[in-house]
Formats: sequence, structure tokens, C-alpha cells
Amino acid sequence: MTVVLGSKGGIREYEEPLKSRVKALLERSLRGEEYPEDPSLFEVAAIGYIRRFAEGKLSWKELHEFFVRRARLRQVSLDVTNKCNLKCTHCFYTADSDKITSLTFPEWQRILDQAYRLGVNTVTIAGKEPFISPLTMEVLRYLDGLKARNQHPFHYGVVTNGTLLHRYVGDLATLNMDYLDVSIDGLRATHDRFRGQGTFDRAFRNLKAALERRAAEKIFVASILHQENAKELLELVEFFCREGVSHFNIGLFFPTPYTPPSLVLTDETLLGFLEALGNWARGFEAGRRVEIVIDYNSTVLCYLPPLFEAGILSLENIFVDMFGNFYTKKVYKGGVEIFIEFPPFMEFSYWGVARIKDGYYIGGCEPLTREGEGWRDYAVGSVLEEPLEVLYRRSLEVQLAEILRRADAAALKQAADLFRYTLGGDHLYTLIVKGGGVDYVWEQKQMAHR
Repeated sequence: MTVVLGSKGGIREYEEPLKSRVKALLERSLRGEEYPEDPSLFEVAAIGYIRRFAEGKLSWKELHEFFVRRARLRQVSLDVTNKCNLKCTHCFYTADSDKITSLTFPEWQRILDQAYRLGVNTVTIAGKEPFISPLTMEVLRYLDGLKARNQHPFHYGVVTNGTLLHRYVGDLATLNMDYLDVSIDGLRATHDRFRGQGTFDRAFRNLKAALERRAAEKIFVASILHQENAKELLELVEFFCREGVSHFNIGLFFPTPYTPPSLVLTDETLLGFLEALGNWARGFEAGRRVEIVIDYNSTVLCYLPPLFEAGILSLENIFVDMFGNFYTKKVYKGGVEIFIEFPPFMEFSYWGVARIKDGYYIGGCEPLTREGEGWRDYAVGSVLEEPLEVLYRRSLEVQLAEILRRADAAALKQAADLFRYTLGGDHLYTLIVKGGGVDYVWEQKQMAHR
């Protein structure tokens, strides 16, 4: 089995013979043929539904009914703590900057039990800095117990800035954790400029210790690509390759009103980086398998159109894994494999992914850009007061109904417009949320081109 795990759970490819069946169903779906009801392969059908919508063969109502009817919660991110020991210049997360979450370990247990019963495949401990709180290890041990039940595919991991990792490396080594993402955004001078003096050396030292102790099945260097580190990030990948790192996750900068506009990526910078990465992979002799995941999410889908226009992405070359991730893949002779992973639909955050903060259910990360406790306005309820399944269905209905209303009001007719609002990534969400987040990304991206 080929396994690639990124910040949101990453890519786990189907084993044969199911892989051949998935491929056949995908081809059938792409041709526009009727898709058999198979909830385990929902995302395969989604590609075909999106294509038929873009071609004018499916209405908005039919598309959204399909997603609401067939959707299943697959990935959950938990904010075990709202505190962080760093103040990174490029961080989108502004909510509750100094407040410790009030949830107890038994309350997290209740939430995780519900998620597991619903068949959630991936749980990520994500915000703010997990290892600032000893509660994180209790939650991770409980996740390890859920995984050991082996009732359905399930994996879990942590996203960390790496500076406090030394406190828990030994404890992590006793678990069967799937992935550990250590955030490093440049070589020493660049990383320290954005994250604080001395943070590179601390994160690097702790990363090496995690590798030596095998603190997770896969240990990633996780980087954010932005306008001011794009020329250096390839050098960073090669540096860490030579230091024994085999897994990389590269996300795109998510601007907010609180982050420097100078960091906003232009399309030219992104395409130039991807071209340089491919050229490097073509000539680099890794001597082992090196996996690089370019990780898009729904907040930066406005960067997808140039990839389709440049032929880097195409509907015919999209694949889906058993956890519902869409991706393309390219393998190079020297051992490097490059994946581009992205959500297939503009509201992927709401039909496949949930973020749980202080016990409240919110869709994706975008509400966390709100100042103070503004994110609470986007919560659909508390998991401690209502079942997770109820909140999930409510979130789907509320979000998709509003988007359907906006789509009808926009009266989109041209194929190009239809494409931009689906796989092309020009979010209708920009019409709904004002003052930051997704709409701000689009506005800042346009300004960066002037």
C-alpha cells in the first residue's frame, strides 16, 4: 500500500483489487454515466457530478442535493488549546489568542467517541500550539486506543511549531501515531524572521529527535509557501532531504486582514515554484522514497485556475483515495514523488471536515480568522449539548442552502463561470463572508498582480 499523510490526513491509496474498481468507476463517472449508490466511494462520484454541472448537464439544486444526501463527515480537527508560545507573522489564527480552552479530558473523550462512531477517518490535533498543554498527550493516548479498535480505517496526528516537542518525544514514541507535522517555513534566517529568534534551531533539534525516536509513522516538515520564501523553499526541501526527512507538506499562504499583504502569492510565483520543484525532482537522487504534498485547502482555491490553465491539473488526471482526498501524482526516477492534494468542491470544508473548538462545531478554519471570539458566530452548536451527527447535518443544510441561494442570484450561464465556482475555486463563499478570510484571499491576490 502507498501511504502519504499530510496535515489533514493526507493520501492513502486504495489497495488492489479495489484500486482497479475505483479507477473504473471514476472513468465511468467522468463520462457522465449513472453512478451506482456506493457511500464508500462518494468522492469518486463527486468528480463526475462536478463535471456534469460544469458542462450544464446538472443543475445547482441537483448538485447540492447530491452532496447533502451522500456526504459523510471524514476529518475532524481539534483545538485542544487556544494558546501558543509564538506570534508568527503569517499566522491566520487570531481567535482567542490568550484563552485556554475550558474543555476537560472527559469532555474531549465524549466528542471523540461520537466522531469514531460516525466513522470519521482522520483526527488532527491542530491549534494553536498543541504541546503547550499537557492535555494533548491525554487526548493522543485516547486516540491511540480508538485506532487500536480497528473497526474502520482511522488515523490521527498533530500539527506543531516544534519548539516544545522535546517535552513529549519519548511519550509520542510509545504511541502508534500516524503523522507529525513540524512547521518550518524557511532556512534559519527566514524562519526566525517570521516565527521568532532561535525558533529554527529549536524546531530543527526537536525534529531530529522525533526522527530518531520514531515519534510517528511519518514525520513531515510542513511549510507555508508565500511570496517572500518561494525562492528559498526548494533549498529548504533539499536541506531537510539530506538531513533524513522523507516527507514534506507545502501549504499556500492564507492572508487575513491581520497578516502582511507582502506575503500574498502571485500566480506567477506559484507556477514558478511548481516548475522549479519538478525540475529539481527530475534531477535529484534521493536514494529513498521522498514524498512532497502540495496541500491546497478551500480557503485558497482561487489559486487552482492557473494550475488547470497550465495543464498541471486536469479532470482526467485526478485521483481519489480511501479517505476522500483528491490528488494528482507524479513519480520521478530519483525517488521523489510529488502530490497535489486539493478539495474537489468549493464547500469541502463543510461537507467533509469539521473543526471543534471549545466544544463548538464550526466548518473549516476560516472563522478562526475572526478577531477575539468572532468565530462563535459561525458555530452551529455545541457537541456537548447536541449529537455531532445533528450538528454536521445542520451545518450542511445551512451552508449549502445559502450557497444555492447565492448561486441562483448570480445566474451563472457561461461555462467558464461555472468552472470558476466549482473546481476552479472562485468561491461563492466570498459572497457570504465579509471582512476577512476567503474573500480577502481573493482580493489580496488580485492586488498582488497589479
